Amino acid sequence: MTKFNNLKQNISYEVYEDLKYRIMTLNLAPGTVLKEVDLSEEYELSRTPIREAIKQLKIESFVFYDEDAGNKVAPISIKNYTELFQLREALEVLSVKLASLNMDDDDTHHLEQNIKSQLLLISGHQSPSEFLKLDREFHSLIAMSADNSLLVKLIQNYYDLLYRYDVFCSYENQFVYTVSEHQKIFNALLRKDLLTSVQTMETHMNNLNSLILLRLVKKFTPDINL
Repeated sequence: MTKFNNLKQNISYEVYEDLKYRIMTLNLAPGTVLKEVDLSEEYELSRTPIREAIKQLKIESFVFYDEDAGNKVAPISIKNYTELFQLREALEVLSVKLASLNMDDDDTHHLEQNIKSQLLLISGHQSPSEFLKLDREFHSLIAMSADNSLLVKLIQNYYDLLYRYDVFCSYENQFVYTVSEHQKIFNALLRKDLLTSVQTMETHMNNLNSLILLRLVKKFTPDINL
């Protein structure tokens, strides 16, 4: 996430953060046209910081330019999801591979605490938002233990881009099996078993991908019995 340096750019960053959150949570629906004049009135700002914020959102693929309508919120579609997830999967596999080689005691401790929090969640009130937070934290901790700062930035950007699909599809009934798979990944990392770490992450990604694709198909074609 790119932060801005001077005052005008800091205002742009605040607008960028707010617009990004609204896009991620579907408060700004896919396909919404982002008109600078309307946003300028809404935020009570000149069009310059609005333009800079939209520019950054386009760089990060949350917004695209349509020749007929102008800047629009990126679509939600099976094709868009598949393209994003293919890249996330590749990054997750690289992440766990590097983590199995570089993870230290502090990394182990943080991952262990995250797993404990996940287990507490599934034993009590299962909040989708809390689950998504812990799920993202688990994968982020693995990326950070890989000791590659660029990898962390890339993978977190794909988490943000895919978050809309989590909201769109919802995550009901996914808690228990996901935590079980997280435990298997953690145990393999604990043993510094590179091959098993990669295999368990690949399995986890395949299962997650299949589940979301199934829900996307149901969303777009609700009359189909699957």
